[in-house]
Amino acid sequence: MAEAAQPPQEDGVIQKQPQQVQQQQPMPGAGSDPYRVGYEQSAGSAGYQMTVISQQLYIGQSADGLRNWSSSVCGCFDDFESCCLVYWCCPCYMCCCLSHRFGESCCAPFCLSLSGQSASLVYRTKLRAAHGIRGGAIEDCCVTTGCCMACSVCQMKRELDFIEQTTGKPAFARHR
Repeated sequence: MAEAAQPPQEDGVIQKQPQQVQQQQPMPGAGSDPYRVGYEQSAGSAGYQMTVISQQLYIGQSADGLRNWSSSVCGCFDDFESCCLVYWCCPCYMCCCLSHRFGESCCAPFCLSLSGQSASLVYRTKLRAAHGIRGGAIEDCCVTTGCCMACSVCQMKRELDFIEQTTGKPAFARHR
């Protein structure tokens, strides 16, 4: 079986463009399951041959399938215009500029706040989970509360920009 060349790594993070990796597997024999999900079968002269198609890895994505945020929480000067808007009127920015990019109604931040939930916490968790960004609930809670909330909203905006620029499509399906 031919091994695929290993991409260069820096601190355990794979640095290469997205692509599918295919590996040839031996012919199914006794005890193997030719109907296993994720396998593609093709008829060969001596039986069936399986091809495994592995998950795509993207720039900055490590072998565990997670990646870091594209910018830091304190990277507000990378997008000074949004930073100013968020600083002066974060609720309006969440409703008018971010909600539709998360596939939510513009009323979602208001409704979440009425129910005692932080819209920035909900949106950050949704973004992180949907796009394989490293982190956890405690980190999300710490970053989205207090003086860091405006910075976390700016970071989410930059992350949405990054995802949409690298994939060429919206980060979330948008409601009409």
